[in-house]
Amino acid sequence: VAVLGSARLVESDPAFRDAYEFGRLLAAGKKITITGGGLGIMKAAIAGAKDAGGESYGVIITLPHEKTKNEYMDGHITHSELFSRMEVLVRSSSSYVFFQGGIGTLQELTHVMSLIQNRQMERGPIVLVGREYWKPLTLLLEESLYKGKTISKEDLDLFVIVDTPLEAYRAITE
Repeated sequence: VAVLGSARLVESDPAFRDAYEFGRLLAAGKKITITGGGLGIMKAAIAGAKDAGGESYGVIITLPHEKTKNEYMDGHITHSELFSRMEVLVRSSSSYVFFQGGIGTLQELTHVMSLIQNRQMERGPIVLVGREYWKPLTLLLEESLYKGKTISKEDLDLFVIVDTPLEAYRAITE
């Protein structure tokens, strides 16, 4: 299960705590956690998985302005290009759970959706955690893209939005 989100969030952030709990749930369910291997949401999910006895891996990007590796991973691979990193991360997963994030997270989300939409990849659950956080994106998709006839109704059904780690876990397992 790919867990994606911001590297910039700290332990006191509610999204960080939710990602940690989600990692614990994945481990309890014998699911392997894969992230970008960095800090923030990625660190939280991997730490949660490790603390619950689960496996976790990172697909790391070398960036000059960020520390990108955390100490909780069971293993990792490193890429120097964002595109190759994203391809490995996305194609190594069968489910995708997105927490609060920035441009990189948005790029990963739209990449997964586009691959599924164009049947370049099998459809797997795409879960967005945090209704309020993702509300502007869903409005853009519904009010601009769908109403503007640039996406179909089926494209709006590619993802589900939940509020809690338990709901996210249920969304990928049911």
